[in-house]
Amino acid sequence: TAMPVSYTHLDVYKRQPETLHRAMHHAVFSGGKRIRPRLLLTVASACAADDTEMDLAMRAGCAIEFIHSASLVHDDLPCFDDADRCV
Repeated sequence: TAMPVSYTHLDVYKRQPETLHRAMHHAVFSGGKRIRPRLLLTVASACAADDTEMDLAMRAGCAIEFIHSASLVHDDLPCFDDADRCV
């Protein structure tokens, strides 16, 4: 079986530096319901999207989830975690 598109670009076992790629993998694939891309795919399906449009919707859903994950990581950085801590 083929790997999902998202895994082909973030293969933590073949990329260096390994520590960085493991951290990226954890940030993006740490679990959760992935409601944003599911909602987007459901709407595309309800609008009778063809295969090309569903592929585009899948890519857009992945982008949305990556942006959301990046915002969570950014928010957890010490300087951005709490405005009172920033100097």
